[in-house]
Amino acid sequence: MHHPLAAGAVSLLVLSGWTAAMAAPPAPDQLARKAKAALQAHCYQCHGDGGRAEAGMFVLNYRKLVDTKKVVPNNPKGSRIYKRLALDADMPPETTDDGKPIPRPSQDDIAAVKAWIEAGAPDFTEAAPPKRAFVSDLDILKAILADLIKAGERDRRFLRYFTITHLYNAGLSNDELVSYRAGLSKLVNSLSWGREIHVPEAIDAAKTVFRIDLRDLEWDERVWDAILAANPYGVTYRHEAAKSCYAHAQTPFPYVRADWFVFAASKPPLYHQILRLPDTVAELEKRLEVDAEKNIRQERVWRAGFNGSGVSRNNRLIERHRSPYGA
Repeated sequence: MHHPLAAGAVSLLVLSGWTAAMAAPPAPDQLARKAKAALQAHCYQCHGDGGRAEAGMFVLNYRKLVDTKKVVPNNPKGSRIYKRLALDADMPPETTDDGKPIPRPSQDDIAAVKAWIEAGAPDFTEAAPPKRAFVSDLDILKAILADLIKAGERDRRFLRYFTITHLYNAGLSNDELVSYRAGLSKLVNSLSWGREIHVPEAIDAAKTVFRIDLRDLEWDERVWDAILAANPYGVTYRHEAAKSCYAHAQTPFPYVRADWFVFAASKPPLYHQILRLPDTVAELEKRLEVDAEKNIRQERVWRAGFNGSGVSRNNRLIERHRSPYGA
């Protein structure tokens, strides 16, 4: 025969165990999955694979988020990414570049990111991708040689190459590599006086070696010589494939590192050398066939002012003048 008190004690223990189970905090992997889903839904379009405003964030690259202090484990208020979600009414923007709406993060989404950080920001990285095969400089030269041989004999001396192979070998994520490819394409076209866009073409399976044609960008051999003169990474190889490569391209260095190029050529003096910019604004306007004073006098200019431009934290004024190159 059971004692009534003992039965009550058992019921109390069962109830207590059930209550404790209900109140147990979510597992770290569950918190990580929820936070990752929120970041993917509201941040990834701009701060991810090929996004328009990566700003070094790469929201699904866990290691980069932590290393750059965008996420500070156990400290939501010290984590930039949480503050942008919770406090910045402009982030994310209302629409993508093509006008598609971007949903505002819900309170549940913001709470999920906060809870994840408070729990120490457990890693949400999926299983590591297969290890990449190392690509050597000789492999690069062989790929370039094969590409040169495929091209017409008279075209070879105009073909040049940019590489991100060292970044691929170093294990950068696919998101980051996509960003380097996009950055290279944007810069080389910004350094061209031509009217058409020419995207550097990958010539290898890993998409780490990219071909340009100097003629497409309205560059000549002197422009490439200026790039080589500033290049600190030039190494000449004596391998037969390398010698053949140099001979076909008619240059001692047919390729340079894309990341160095984007860094160096996006500012003076190399920027000025490649674009062959004159020394004064008046000379530049003359080259552009723009008469700014006349346009303003004749009210043939468009102006727009912004309190919040989405590009700068400061207010901005832009002025548009038509030219043979567009505006």
